[in-house]
Amino acid sequence: MLSANLRQQSRIFLGQRFNAFRDRWSSSQKEPDLGIQVRNADNEMELKWVLEVGFSETYEHLKDNAQLWLEGNPQISMVTIVGFCETPQYHSPLPIFDETGEELDPREILGIPSDLTAIRTKDVILEGDCGPATYKGLRWAEQITEGWIETWVRDVHGEVIQRSNRVDLLHANQAELEFGDFLPPGYPPTIIVNLEEFRSTLQDTIQEMAAARCRNALIDYLKHHGESQVHDPDHRP
Repeated sequence: MLSANLRQQSRIFLGQRFNAFRDRWSSSQKEPDLGIQVRNADNEMELKWVLEVGFSETYEHLKDNAQLWLEGNPQISMVTIVGFCETPQYHSPLPIFDETGEELDPREILGIPSDLTAIRTKDVILEGDCGPATYKGLRWAEQITEGWIETWVRDVHGEVIQRSNRVDLLHANQAELEFGDFLPPGYPPTIIVNLEEFRSTLQDTIQEMAAARCRNALIDYLKHHGESQVHDPDHRP
């Protein structure tokens, strides 16, 4: 646990959209999956480290994210990107059509509940340690066949470069995050992540993702048929 002084000097940055970018990135807005802010000499909180995680993003897209953070804001010292590959590529199993081409109601055909809160993670069936995952007989997550972590920083010339080798999250025993000296004294300069424990939590994540995808697909079905009361502009199928 962090000391009271460290909690005053730093904080976890989560669920906030960031728009303080410069140069060609000045019109960009980005919400990191996780970040660490540190209080500077002017008593302002600066974002120093960013974590970006992608389940469906391409490697190039995740690298572009790292470049945005590091080139777009000089305060940021390090970006860690984590990528997963689903094989085959995931596609929603809805809508379902009969032999005449008429769309079927998944609630009637499959028993998917109308109440979104009744689509429970515990009811998702994980068919292997890394997927695929099914619910009501449909596949909502494919097998995770690849998982990796990389760290990106700026070199002495300000160029964005990869620091250290990529770590295989599905097979390695541990991963090391070397923060160096950009965090306040009292933070460990290196954090070691136990990847065996991580893989256990990954199973939960796959099930949660499958349930969320099912809910989103049902929301889309209800909206299409004029039954939805969803007015969330951030909803994404």
